[in-house]
Amino acid sequence: MRISQITILCITGLFISCGTSVVPPTDNEMIQHFYAHESAFNQIKELVSMCPNSSYYPPYHLNDTTCLAGISIPTQKALDSLLVEIGCKRIFYAVKARGQEYEKEMPDVELCVQYFVSGYSVGGTTKEFVYSTTVRKQFEVLEKRELNNIYQELYNDTILYKSINGNWFIRLIYDN
Repeated sequence: MRISQITILCITGLFISCGTSVVPPTDNEMIQHFYAHESAFNQIKELVSMCPNSSYYPPYHLNDTTCLAGISIPTQKALDSLLVEIGCKRIFYAVKARGQEYEKEMPDVELCVQYFVSGYSVGGTTKEFVYSTTVRKQFEVLEKRELNNIYQELYNDTILYKSINGNWFIRLIYDN
């Protein structure tokens, strides 16, 4: 029986790709990336702060219009352009509804910009840029240590934060 070259290449590729590990960017790489595109990050924050709902952007597929409710076409185009500029694919945001009194502690806007995602739906590693005015009240914010080293030492489910500038943070989520 003759095995085709394509079959051999596919099998070889499978073994090679399964043997390589995907390493998240270092905190320093993310901080440098943030400062190189700080204006774009702040523009994204300003744009989503005017959105009427808490949601995500862009849609996951063509029929996914839920996230577009109340977002104008010019705002969508601006977000598309800014996401390309910062090299990220998706944002998640929570916006406090105007006149919302039942959640006095909720900030006006919280933003998550996914920068690195690896793994499956049941586990993996995510590193993202987060804008939040409440992180320091809810979590310990690490300043000195590399977040990648901490989760690799523990290998437990964890959420870690490191300060970048003001209310901007790096968040590492590891789900085992």
